[in-house]
Amino acid sequence: MNKSVLFLLLLLCSTLALFAQIPNAGFESWTNSDPDGWYTTNTAPTSLPVTRVTTAHSGTYAARGEVVPLSGFPAFGVQPILMPGPKGKGFPFSQRAAAFNGWYQFVPASGSGDQLYLVATLSKAGQGVGAAAGIIPTATTSFKQFSLPILYPGGEIPDTCQLLIQITGAGGLAKVGSYFVIDDLSLGAVTAAEQSALPSGFTLSQNYPNPFNPATAISYQLPAVSVVNLRVFDMLGREVATLAEGRKEAGRYTMNWNASSLPSGMYLYQLTATSEKGEIYRDTKRAMLLK
Repeated sequence: MNKSVLFLLLLLCSTLALFAQIPNAGFESWTNSDPDGWYTTNTAPTSLPVTRVTTAHSGTYAARGEVVPLSGFPAFGVQPILMPGPKGKGFPFSQRAAAFNGWYQFVPASGSGDQLYLVATLSKAGQGVGAAAGIIPTATTSFKQFSLPILYPGGEIPDTCQLLIQITGAGGLAKVGSYFVIDDLSLGAVTAAEQSALPSGFTLSQNYPNPFNPATAISYQLPAVSVVNLRVFDMLGREVATLAEGRKEAGRYTMNWNASSLPSGMYLYQLTATSEKGEIYRDTKRAMLLK
């Protein structure tokens, strides 16, 4: 082979390694009860909230996560959690990808109000530089695509990507029996299908990561054009940050809050949204800063 051609091939391979995609993104490879390259909440053989299934969007397998009873305590559920990388700490990634994409099925337990929670956090040297988050509240037994836009408050290039896939309870723990199936994940462009889909209701998501140091992502959704105010307070009620303010179009938003100038402790973030029809939504959640 021509030396110049060989050099170009080696350069291309090294470049692709830098821009590595999600490991085992189609969940085709498994060792024992876990998908290769992923951290789960499985504790084989007693509790397996994450399992391999042949109900796949493409290929042979997909990952199914189900809230399963805790051994000896059937009223309590073990949450299914999927996070890539060693101990769920992410994988090398050095692109400013536009979106976190994938395919899912989701069936909440009857009357539970449980939701599928999806998060992507991009960081550089341990500091958050971009984030995307979304909540899927509606049931579907056929595969549907999700595409969560990643927002970058600055111009930094990330070096690591962390993902989180789990079921969250409406105001509490998720109920036994709620499950999702996830497949064909990717980081790339925003899909046209998601761009045209609007949220069905107002939502303020739990920040991720939480606890955090010093940056975290806070996401919210608007079903209609609204005047928005997203503020952060300390436990004495003093405002320490304004993350969003003014008129916003319907859609999904992720804000990156950097609290490097603040001391460790508990903080409250509150979203107030008033639609053009006069609907008022207000929700408050807690975030823990640990330095």
